[in-house]
Order: sequence, then C-alpha cells, then structure tokens
Amino acid sequence: MQKALEIHKPVKNMALPNLASKNLKNINSFSMLYFERLFEELQAPGVLVFDDYQDVPDKSILHEVLSKGLSLLPEGINVIIISRKEPPPSYVRFHAKQQINAIGFNEISFTLKETSALIKQASGTAMKDAVIERLYNKTGGWVTGLILTAQQMNGKNNTATYNKSATNQTTFEYFSSEIFEPLDKDVREFLLNTAYFPEFNAEMATRISTTEITEKILASRNRQYFVKERYTDDDVIFAYHDLFRDFLLRQSKEYYGSYLGEIVLQAVDILQQHGYIEQSVQLSLESKNWERFEQLIIGNVQCLIDEGKHTLIDDWFSVVPDDYMQGHPWMLLWYGLNKMYLSPVDSREILESAYGLFKKQYYSEGQLSALCGVIKTFIFQWKDFNPLDYWIAEFETSLIEVYRHTSSDKLRQEVVSGIVAALIFRQPGHRDMGYWLAEAERLVVNCRDVKTRVFVGYNIIMYYLWSGAVFKAGVIVDILSIPAREVKVSPMLRLMYLRAEAMYLYYKLSPKEVSKTVEEGLTLARQTGMHFMNNALLGTVAYISLADGNDNIARECLKKILSHMEIHQCYSSFYYQLASLLEVSKGVFPSAIEYAQRNMEMVQQSGCPFMPAINKYFLAYVLVESGRHDEAMQHVRDIEELGGTTRSGLFVYLVSAIKVLIALKNNDRTQFEDMFDTCVQFANVSGMRTFLPLQKTVALVCKTAFERGIQVKYVNELI
Repeated sequence: MQKALEIHKPVKNMALPNLASKNLKNINSFSMLYFERLFEELQAPGVLVFDDYQDVPDKSILHEVLSKGLSLLPEGINVIIISRKEPPPSYVRFHAKQQINAIGFNEISFTLKETSALIKQASGTAMKDAVIERLYNKTGGWVTGLILTAQQMNGKNNTATYNKSATNQTTFEYFSSEIFEPLDKDVREFLLNTAYFPEFNAEMATRISTTEITEKILASRNRQYFVKERYTDDDVIFAYHDLFRDFLLRQSKEYYGSYLGEIVLQAVDILQQHGYIEQSVQLSLESKNWERFEQLIIGNVQCLIDEGKHTLIDDWFSVVPDDYMQGHPWMLLWYGLNKMYLSPVDSREILESAYGLFKKQYYSEGQLSALCGVIKTFIFQWKDFNPLDYWIAEFETSLIEVYRHTSSDKLRQEVVSGIVAALIFRQPGHRDMGYWLAEAERLVVNCRDVKTRVFVGYNIIMYYLWSGAVFKAGVIVDILSIPAREVKVSPMLRLMYLRAEAMYLYYKLSPKEVSKTVEEGLTLARQTGMHFMNNALLGTVAYISLADGNDNIARECLKKILSHMEIHQCYSSFYYQLASLLEVSKGVFPSAIEYAQRNMEMVQQSGCPFMPAINKYFLAYVLVESGRHDEAMQHVRDIEELGGTTRSGLFVYLVSAIKVLIALKNNDRTQFEDMFDTCVQFANVSGMRTFLPLQKTVALVCKTAFERGIQVKYVNELI
C-alpha cells in the first residue's frame, strides 16, 4: 500500500504505520490509525482497489484490519475489492448498513453485442456472427475466456474450427497456472471427480468425494473454482463454468490414467440415481462402456421417446459399434422403434434384424415386439403395403399363441395395434377382422398410453371411412380429438390423426372445419419440420374445395402439393387425381383422363385394396363426364368386386353414385331414381354427405332429383 501511495502521491516523509508485532495486541487501534493516515493522503473523488483478494487466507488477520479500517471511509472515496470469493464474515456489518454491493459474474459478463466487439478487437478480424455466438454461448460472456479463445483461434472464421478449439490450450494453461496447480490434492480430486456431473448437489458431490472436502469447496463464500449455483425448492444445485469443466475433464484423463473407468462408472451410477438419465447415458457412451449404456437405454428409452427426443436417441445408438449391436437384439429393437419417427425405411431394416436375432435366440416375445414395429413402419411410410402379407403370415403361423398366452398387457397392446393396422391396409376382408377391430376399439377407449390410442385410432378412423361407416369414424374422432393434440404425442402421430380428422370432416362435407384442421396440421409441420403429411392435408382441402365449387383454392393446393412431391413422395398420387378433377371442371377431358390413369398406376402398386377401389371411382367419374360410359362401367365392376373383397359398404355407395350420373346423362329415369334412392339410404345410415366430386355435377343431379320429386328432403339438405 505504501508503494501504491507513493506512485499516486510522491510526497517525502509520508509513511503509513507498519503492522509490527507490537501492534498485533491492539489490532483495532492499529487499523484505525493506519486508515486514518491513508485516507488523509487520498483526495476525493478517488478509488482504492484491492485485487486478488481471494489469495488472502480465510483465517488471516487482514480481513479484520480492512473491515475496521474501511469503516472510516470518507465521502467521495470508493473501494473496489476484486475476489473469486464472497466477502468474509467480518464484512457483515457493511451488508447490514447497506454500505457494500456485490457485483457478480452475471453483472460483469459480456452481452452478445459486447462479445462481438471484443472478439473483433482481440482477434484482429471480423468473425462470422455464427462463430461469435457459439463462442459467447460457450464462455457465458466470461471476458478472460473470450480473449484467450479469440486469440487462440487467430482469425479462423468458421464454427467447425471453433467447436474443436473451444477449450484451447491457452485457456487451459490459464486454468492450470491460476487455479488448479496451487490447490491441495484433495481439492484437485474433488474438482476432477465432480466435473463428470454437468450439475450436482452436495449429496452427489459427497458420494464421489468426501463430506469434509465437499463442505469446504461448496461453502457459500468459495467461488474461486468457477462454481455457479442455482436454487430449487429444496436444494442447491452447483455447476462449473463450461470452459473450466472442459479443462477438468481433460485433466482427469491424465490424472487417473487406467483408473479413470472406475471414476466414470461411479459418476454414471450417481447421475442415474439422482434422475440425470440423459447425462448418465451420454457419459457411459463417452467412456465406451457399452454394457452400462445398454442397461441405461433399455430401462429409460421409452420415456425419452415419449418426450420426442428421437434425434438425440438416434445419435446415441449410432455411436455403438455395429458388432456389439448385432449381438444384442433389444438394442436393435429400441434403435429401430425410435428410428421409426425419423426414417421408417431405415427403421424397418433395423427391426427386421432384431426380429431375426430374437428368432435365432428363441425369444418369442421379443420377436413379437419387433414384428409389430416392422408393421408400423409401413403405416408411417404409406407407400407399399404388399410386404405386410409376409408379416401377417409370420404372426399367424409362429406367434399368435405367444400373443394369446402372454402375461404382458403392454405386449398385447402392441400386437393389437400392429395386427389391426396390417389387416386394415392389406387384408381388410380377413376372417378375424371383427375380433381385431373390437380389441382395437377397446384400446382407443381404455389404454393409458395416449400414443397407442392415437395410432390405433388413426387406423380405425381410416378403416371406417373407407368402409363408409362415417358415424362410427366420428365416434373415434370425438374420443381422440383432445388427447391426440397433447404435446406428449409425437408430431408424427399428431399429424396422422389430423389427416384422419380432416378426411372425416370431408366425408361430412364440412368445408370450414376441414380448413381449420388442415391449417392446424400444416402449422405443426412448419414448427417441427415434418412435412410428410402435407400432400394428404392439402389434398383434403382441395377435394372439399372442388365439392364446394372453389376451384381456385383447389388449384392453389395443387401447386403446393407439386412443390412437395420430390421430397415427400408419399401421398403424391393426390396430385394426379386432383389435376384430373380440375381438368374435368374446365372441360378438358383428354388430359383429365391422362392424369386419372397415371394416378391409378401409382395406387395399384400400393397393395392396399381400398385405394384402387376409391381411385377407380374417380377415374370412372372422369370417364363418365368425358362421355366414355362403357369404359367407366368396366371400372365400376372392378369396384364392385373390390367391395366384396374388402367388405366395404362405401363402394356400394360410390358405384351407385356413378350409375346415377350415367343414368342422368342417358336420361334413364328409372335407373336414376333407383340408384339415387340407394345413395340416399346409404347416406342416412352411414353419415356420408359427400356425393360426386365436383359441385357442378352434384348441382345438376340435385336439380334433376328435385324436379322429379325424388328424395326431396335429402336434396334440400345436400343443397
């Protein structure tokens, strides 16, 4: 202090009192005398700065000396004490009198804007905003860390370089010399061990260290170890600054050497037991402890999938060596089940491997889970359902008894969910369809797992609509309308449900409700980046717009569908079908037929019996409007045959609608009346309200029926 004062005010014979041994007996008197003399020499306004105050030992008499002396601080003189620790107990009097203010890390940390200016000055180059932002996030605005890292980067202006050098050698050298090397061995080991926790409480720290050292390090006034804290309702949570933690983790590898595995495994167990599942999984992966990873992932992956963390889980599995994965079927199963939400095709390949491995190991319940997973991939992909024949046969010949005798309710739910979907999309006329449908409906009503309810409900809604049972579909829609929109339901399942709901509203002929549901689905797609259902949603709006006479809206939807076709090919047949109907609306019949035939070529390959029948109806309609009635009737006969195969009442209705139109154009009054009566009777029983695709056609039919006094009440409702 004497030297500092001489530099500030070079006056001869100016000496501050010396803290000699004789003065220790009366420290209060010495402190008063010392600071009275010091403050006499300082002129206001002025600032007195004490740096590196954390280096003063906790039991040093200097704390009491300063505390007494600073109580004499004159007006206009301020004191700044720079320390990594909080003020010692002797300073409590200043807190009580509100004479001291603490400026913490958050207050002196740089903002992103300040970081940008500092980095440009320290590095001597204008870095990209993305690099600066990542640097800011890593350092938390810590100025020293910003300067050291920026200088180390030396103008390397890309995020990849920053990722690799975020905890660079210069920063590590700073931590080593300034913080780590001066520490006692027990303190070092505490820091190294607890660095494996992204955050921790005192109990976690004690388990990986000792109670005594934990209390010493985590005492409220010890901040020299870059420890941050936050408070919960019943605990205090600690964490290291990111850069310091990176330094500690690297030091730990060098310090423990071959014993590192024991420390890491202990940290993994502690993290798991305190609910840090993701962190424990990540740490087990980083340590390449595949067995521990498997234990953790098998026990917790379902909850993580439920939370929608599909990409994170997929990244984890992708790290595990393939030779380990191929020997562990449960790992393959969960890898595939999670992958389903990212890539159904890749998921299927993984699940088929799991199925084969379970089969080889004679683990039939595992086989059953894998089989049901494979089936779901076809539903999610919505492209080629033909292979479902194989999986249905596998179930019926090898695994149905396992289903009948299993004690696992969860497995039974998986089987019902999978088999009913397979039958709906590939074998709707199956002899046991009634049983599986009844079991599926029970799941929709009673199952506690909302995701299962939504997946099963989606398939049942589609089945009932394709069967012409619109009222029954409406019951399922009413049951699922709220739960299907819950956040915990994966975006993929929510989009599937919204598609089914929109289709139901189309069958009810409710344009406003269709638009509302579709907009909800498209918004969700934009928010999540999942656009696989866009074509189906837009197609539903286009269909009901055509039925409502709004060709312009349908045309806009068609443009949007075209923009998605290259990336999302599922549901792309909608484009050709809608293009065909728009051409009919314009009276351009040759191109309308061409589009309709292309559409048929696509849906014929799908393997779902409902799809060719429904699309043959649209083709028949186009042919009738084109005046090619005989060709239309060939497709009508095909629809009638498929109606028998699928046991769908809808196809009776569609066939009757086509025959109504043919009779109208041929002026066959008897045929017109008979077929129109059939349509109305079916509509009243089923709840079906859509009739023929274009409003102008429906208007002509209704006008004719009204003039002839046929089903006048229904015609008025339809109008």
